[in-house]
Amino acid sequence: MTTHDELTQEEIAYLKKHDFDVEGNLPIFLPEANKRQDCLNEFRPGEIWLGNIDSRKKQEYLSHKKVCPTLRIGEQAYSIDGKPLPRFDSRPLFIHKSEEIKYDNYLTELYKKEQDEYNNYLKEKSKKDDNTR
Repeated sequence: MTTHDELTQEEIAYLKKHDFDVEGNLPIFLPEANKRQDCLNEFRPGEIWLGNIDSRKKQEYLSHKKVCPTLRIGEQAYSIDGKPLPRFDSRPLFIHKSEEIKYDNYLTELYKKEQDEYNNYLKEKSKKDDNTR
C-alpha cells in the first residue's frame, strides 16, 4: 500500500488539487486491496460492473443517475491484470442489470449528440475557411 510518506510534493499537490485527502485519512488503496484482484466484493444484489471511471469525473458520471438511478461508484478499482489502481485515479462503476440496456442507449445518444455537434463544427469551420480564400 502506498502511504502519504511515499508521495512526492508534486504528487501531494496534484492530489490536493483534485480534492483527495492526503493527510492520511483516506488511503490511496483500500487496506484489503492487495488481497484481491477485482471489485466483486463490492457488488450489490443484481449489479453488474460497467468498468472503471476517472475519479476526477465522478460528478459527470453521477449526473447519469437521472436516467439510471441504480448507477453508483465503488471504492476500489483494479487493472485488467488484477492490480489495485490508485483511488484518486480510478473507481469502479456499477449499475443494476435491469438498467443495462437503458444506460447503453443513453450513452449511445450522448455519443451521437457529441458527434453531431462536432460534425456541425467542422462544417461551419469549412465554410469559414472557404469564405476566407
